[in-house]
Amino acid sequence: MTLFARWISIDWSAASRPARGRDSIWIADARSDGPRAGGAPALDNPRTRSAAGTLLVDRLSMEAGPTLLGIDASLSLPSSGVTRLLGEESTWDDLVARIHGAVTDDDSNANNRFEAAASLNRDLGGPDGPFWGHPPTQNHDGLAATRPTFPWDGAVEEYRVCEARMRARGFAVQSTWKIAYQASVGGQFLTVLGWLDRLRRQLPGLRVFPFDTGFGAEPAPGEVWVAEVWPGEFALDGAHEVRDADQVSTVARRLRQADRDDTLATLLSPPQGVDPTVALAEGWPISFAAAG
Repeated sequence: MTLFARWISIDWSAASRPARGRDSIWIADARSDGPRAGGAPALDNPRTRSAAGTLLVDRLSMEAGPTLLGIDASLSLPSSGVTRLLGEESTWDDLVARIHGAVTDDDSNANNRFEAAASLNRDLGGPDGPFWGHPPTQNHDGLAATRPTFPWDGAVEEYRVCEARMRARGFAVQSTWKIAYQASVGGQFLTVLGWLDRLRRQLPGLRVFPFDTGFGAEPAPGEVWVAEVWPGEFALDGAHEVRDADQVSTVARRLRQADRDDTLATLLSPPQGVDPTVALAEGWPISFAAAG
């Protein structure tokens, strides 16, 4: 008996204009029943983040069984950064509200992530970090083009615990503070939190792991669990000529198989050797490499 009836994977993009193909949003949808129960996941390539949200709401609003939605995007900051920005007693919902309030992102993908990062740096006590990076044609007061020294200001760590674990195992995981250039994880972070906030207002059963769910695997019928995934830890299936499409297809298959093999529940359990308070502030991915 599987935990979920549907396994969806999303390759996220912080692009500033509508796009398809390489470096855009891809969605892979694997099912437990119907003609695709054991085959290749269905693929979609919506042009914008808004269109991706509409597609998922239409597809999941009437879903009876629980769905696992794995997204390739950082969902939080190092706990030292969260505390610096919001205070000791802050929650992930406080972080979502702060980021959503700073970032504008319209239906055509136009967004202000660089201006927002500069504003957040000033609130963090900038001016030269901890968010960093911007296009060479731009200049933003409070946002440096190059990486600052970490721990920033002697206190804010560069990586979350899960990221540090992945890096220790040889994976080229980038920092959430990096918002420009190749693998701009921070740009994805700044655009995904507001998108998720809007999505959970439209899908009342949406829960974000582990912030809304805690650690453990007890999804209720009709719930959609969103969890962070890292496609880079999997060998690709080679099922699509576009790498991003191949990645989401691979991840959806792996999530489905892990659920069928009864290993998914272990990946949703509390991470070994990590302070639960830190893990719940920073988030934790469904990741074989970060698990223990």
